[in-house]
This record gives sequence, C-alpha cells and structure tokens, in this order.
Amino acid sequence: TGGAPLTRSLLHVGSQSWGIPVMYGTAPAFYMVEAFESSSSSTLRLHAITDPLGTPADTTFDLSVPTYTFPEDPPPQGTSVRPETVEARIWSCVFRDGKLYATHHQGSQRALQRWYEIDMASWPQSGIPTLVQSGDIDPGPGLRSFFGSIGVDGQGNVGLCYARSGTSEFIS
Repeated sequence: TGGAPLTRSLLHVGSQSWGIPVMYGTAPAFYMVEAFESSSSSTLRLHAITDPLGTPADTTFDLSVPTYTFPEDPPPQGTSVRPETVEARIWSCVFRDGKLYATHHQGSQRALQRWYEIDMASWPQSGIPTLVQSGDIDPGPGLRSFFGSIGVDGQGNVGLCYARSGTSEFIS
C-alpha cells in the first residue's frame, strides 16, 4: 500500500547453524532445524517461531535421531585437495503437509548424506515432533555423498540431490 513497513525482530544467539525450510502450505509456526556442530550428536533441535508479525517467540524441541558425526572432507580422484564439508550443518530442508524434511552430511570415517522426515504434529500448538524415517545415502564402497539438497512434491515423494566422490572417482 506504500505505507511504512512493519518489522519485528527476534534475536537468538548461539553457535549452531540453522536450516530454514521452504514452507509449503500452512503451519502453526515458522520452523527451523539445527544440527549440532560437534564431534558426535544424536539430537536435532527444532525451532518454532510463533506470532512473527506480532510478538515473535522461539520454542524449541530436541528430537532424538540416529547418531551423526562431524563429517570428513571427502577425497576426490586426481588430487589431494579435498572439498571442505564445513560440519554437520543442515544444508537443505523443506516443510510440506505437516512434515519437515532435512538433509546434512555426516560421517567422520566416510562422509555420507543423511536425510530425515519429521512429523511436526502441529507442534507447538499441539503434539510433539516425531522422527518418521531417516537414512544415509551410501553410493558404494569407497565413495562419499555430500552437499545435498532435498525436496518433496505434493504426493510426498522425496527427491535428494548430492555430490559424490572417492579416490577413484572425480566429484560428480
């Protein structure tokens, strides 16, 4: 309308990176997901920002997941220079039809792309989030998967793209 913009601010100070999902449809909150950047963890922290245009508030929930570790920097064929995987931060996530899908790489011995499907159960209004399923993308012996991106269509079909490499395979 040409009027002054409405702004709100909610500052959360921490040492972790948060995945901010593409949001499809309605949700009781704006969600974010955080993987812990430590040597090993079995927790994802879910954030729900409520009333973002009024008095925003951040509610958190610690979700138990299979243990993940700080990822190695994967070796590619033909060079000793390895791509920096940074840490186990969430690289991609999406919310659709009540579920949050997320991915990150993990694996101190062999970097593998990890993915999650989380039923948000209308949290924080009612219910609590639960892990529906998760898994690692394992392209085969000696190969690594990393730098993933996840998406889901309206029928619940999940697609995951990622890079892969190994000492006998260029990054592809």
